[in-house]
Amino acid sequence: MKKPMIISLISLVLVGLFVSRVKYEVVFLRDKLKEVNAALEKYSDDFRIQNAEWSYLNSPKRLKSLCEKYLPEMQPAKPEQVKNYNDLDNIEQQSNTENKTKINEGTKKFIEKSKKQKTAKSLGTLLGI
Repeated sequence: MKKPMIISLISLVLVGLFVSRVKYEVVFLRDKLKEVNAALEKYSDDFRIQNAEWSYLNSPKRLKSLCEKYLPEMQPAKPEQVKNYNDLDNIEQQSNTENKTKINEGTKKFIEKSKKQKTAKSLGTLLGI
């Protein structure tokens, strides 16, 4: 009679330990869940704020006013500026020849300017200025 009583007492203690451990794990996980939900709510609020800010920053009215303020010389594209995909090779060749002539003109101007500066320097040193 004592043996079954000892076995049931030991099993009761073991079940009690197991239940208390499970209880503390549940409490720990509940606290962790609260932290995660709070962080999720915070990030959700931040996301909504950034979404609203992005919508404001990209509103067509605001972009138009900024373009008028900072890019007054910009105009809408004219139909003759829109080219076909097949014309791209011709455009590239034309732009290369135009760029070469612009570079040549720019180089000539730079050389003339530097020559003038050198002569002005040499005259300045001769005159003692």
